[in-house]
Amino acid sequence: MTRRSAPAARLAGGVLAVGLLSACSLGTTTNSFARTTVPGAGTSAPAPATASGTTAAGTTAAGTTAPAAVESPSAVPVPLAPRQSVATDPPAPRATDVVLSFLGWNPTTAAVEAGGYLSPVVESGGTCTLALTQGSRTVTAVTPALADATTTSCGDLAVPRAKLTPGEWSAVLRYASKTTAGTSDPMSVTVPQ
Repeated sequence: MTRRSAPAARLAGGVLAVGLLSACSLGTTTNSFARTTVPGAGTSAPAPATASGTTAAGTTAAGTTAPAAVESPSAVPVPLAPRQSVATDPPAPRATDVVLSFLGWNPTTAAVEAGGYLSPVVESGGTCTLALTQGSRTVTAVTPALADATTTSCGDLAVPRAKLTPGEWSAVLRYASKTTAGTSDPMSVTVPQ
C-alpha cells in the first residue's frame, strides 16, 4: 500500500468534503449515482442521475421505471370554421323579344302613347320603359309590367307634349327584370306643331 503525501491527502479530503456539503445543501437524500448494468461486462457502472432522480437509463434511483415522456404539439389545433358561401355575381338576365305593338300621337291627351309586350316570357315584377329620342335628347316613361296568359304586357305608356318638342322622335320599348331583359326595334313618331 502506497502512502500519500500529506498535501495530496488533504486535497482529496477537501474535494470529498465539498462534494458532501454540495449534496447536503441541495437537500438530496439519495445517492447521486445509480448503478446500471453494462451489457456484456457483467459488472455495474454508475449512471448519472437527473434532478428528479431518474437515471439516463430511464429508471429511478429506487429501481422503478419512470413513465415515458409524451411529446405534445406546440400549438393547440383550432377547429375549422364552417364553410362559408362565396359571393358571386348574379347570373346575367336572359334576352327576350320585346314588341312595340302600338305608338302614336294622341291629340286628345296631347301625348305620345305606346304599348307592347314580351314573349314567350310570362312574369311579374319587371319594368317597361318607353324611350323617345330626338338628336341628343331622350325622354322616358316607365310603367310596371303585367303578366298575361301567354305574354308579359307593357301598356299605358305616355309622354306628355310638355316634355317634347315638335318633330320626329325615335321610340324603343325596353323591358328589364332580375331575370330577363330586352329592347324592341325602333319606330318613329311625329309630334305636331
